[in-house]
Amino acid sequence: MAKAPTVLFPKYKPDQNEPGEDYSAVIQNVVPRVEGYGPWQMLVAFTSALPGPCRGYFYGRNPDGSITVFAATATNLYALSNTTFTWTAISAGGTPYASVASTSNWQFLQFEATVLAVQANVTPQAITLPVSGNFAALGGSPPAAGCITAINGFIVLSEITGSVNRVQWCDLYNITTWTAGVGFADFQDLPDGGAVHGLSGGDNYGLVFQDLCIRSFIYAPGSAVVFDIVRIAENDPLYAKYSIINTGEKTFYISAQGFKRIDPGGYPVQIGKGRVDDYFKGDVDAAQLQLVIGAADPAQTRVYWAYKSNAGQAGLFDKILCYDWSIGEGGEFSLILQSGEYIAALARPGLSLDALDAIAPTPLPVTGVANNGSGNTRVTLSGGLFNASFTINGQNLIEIYGATGSTYINSAIPNTANGAWQFQPGGGNPAAGKFTITSSTTIDLGVAFGAAWTGGGSIGGSLDALGFSLDSISSAAVATLSAVSSLHAIGFFTGVNTDAILETEEFDLEGDTIFCDTIRPLTDCSNALISVVTRQSAQAPRVISAASGLDANGLGGVLVEGRYMRGRLELPAGTTWTYARGLQPKFEPAGEV
Repeated sequence: MAKAPTVLFPKYKPDQNEPGEDYSAVIQNVVPRVEGYGPWQMLVAFTSALPGPCRGYFYGRNPDGSITVFAATATNLYALSNTTFTWTAISAGGTPYASVASTSNWQFLQFEATVLAVQANVTPQAITLPVSGNFAALGGSPPAAGCITAINGFIVLSEITGSVNRVQWCDLYNITTWTAGVGFADFQDLPDGGAVHGLSGGDNYGLVFQDLCIRSFIYAPGSAVVFDIVRIAENDPLYAKYSIINTGEKTFYISAQGFKRIDPGGYPVQIGKGRVDDYFKGDVDAAQLQLVIGAADPAQTRVYWAYKSNAGQAGLFDKILCYDWSIGEGGEFSLILQSGEYIAALARPGLSLDALDAIAPTPLPVTGVANNGSGNTRVTLSGGLFNASFTINGQNLIEIYGATGSTYINSAIPNTANGAWQFQPGGGNPAAGKFTITSSTTIDLGVAFGAAWTGGGSIGGSLDALGFSLDSISSAAVATLSAVSSLHAIGFFTGVNTDAILETEEFDLEGDTIFCDTIRPLTDCSNALISVVTRQSAQAPRVISAASGLDANGLGGVLVEGRYMRGRLELPAGTTWTYARGLQPKFEPAGEV
């Protein structure tokens, strides 16, 4: 008799041998949830491109709560404009630095109102928020260092050139005092365990990762020493130094033994053994470990490790392992196919309405500004702007940018009170006037022509074409996961849903051949595709049946036979859905009437 049990999508465990129960080797482009899985959204850029590959980025919170975003290439530091979303080089002295090593990245830290940036070939760089001017060498003669963190009121440095086993810190809440013995400033050369490769900080407790061991640094106020230093793990080498993730209360990292977690005051705990450790070790490109980058999403109980696989493009990560530590016993993993240069948490800078059209796609250059023959201003634009695909009135916003020092129109906003457009001449007061399209390439503004055009300027594109929702923007946003694309632009995962694929565990009828004709997916995606993965023996290759859409009853027809069988659900890119829990297959022993 036909059966239609509910088969929930299991944990992602590509390390397990097949066939088996309660795990799947294919849980792709989704994030774990308490019941099933949710969608992963496409990366949508919101900044212009950096001049070169990103080697680290960071956001600082200004004293007024607004955001300043910093980024690094191999030789320069940049700040992001919160209005034009372009980058300005703010390297010390306006000149490039000695290049960061090809196997390393810049690291950033905010301490009070100061943002610090470090890499092993440069003296630590500092800039005060809000940004005005360029970075400069941090005072007090701190050593050049590749790693930085904060433990209580101390800045702590490691990967110090010439002193690879040294950890050095400044005076308490005095980041420009680094001379050992002055105040609480000091250093410690660790006697064994090898070179220091990574740090994790906290209010009173930090971790130091060495070649062969991990030590805790615990601030000890009132004692004869600044930090109590205790070995908490031995023969547990850090595999990738940028894999360290500090979530505030937990530290995650990739050891040579696999993925691990350390709770405050605790010891390393395996989280990837029998799940993803072997898969990762066999898949990661060990020659480009600078692309093994860990990041936490402050808005979720998830951490992520991006990495370059052996099959990936040089200089880019192409996969992300997602881990939600709050689900079930020991958390749950999933795999995301995503390329990029860097990944980190980021708060989105606030946007003013005056800036929106500047970042909207397809801006058109101004090619002429002149008297329209009636004393008002006529603007000529490059290309055929006013066609059926361009909806400027529907946006209620247009922006025209003039050359520096010009006196013609530089902005326009809607005057909803009288239905006209209100224009702001450069240096003058708003003047009401009608917006008139006079040809496919010209518009007349209801403002008197003031001066000869000197060149430059552009009109922004359509707000409908923005790649992100304006609802996701605030002036002091909560940080969330972001990444730098292969085109050097920072973006957020706010686009349409990506193509998701989930497979159930593999099941059999104790050697009997199974016949399956329909499967009902437990998802709210109406465009779901159903297929079945079969094998005739444990030694045979996997065969994936043709995909079937859903009928009016939410069923997918499959008509397949096999001794080993698993259901497969695909949720195509761009489709709308919020959950995928499992499948209800209708199957029976082959040949049964």
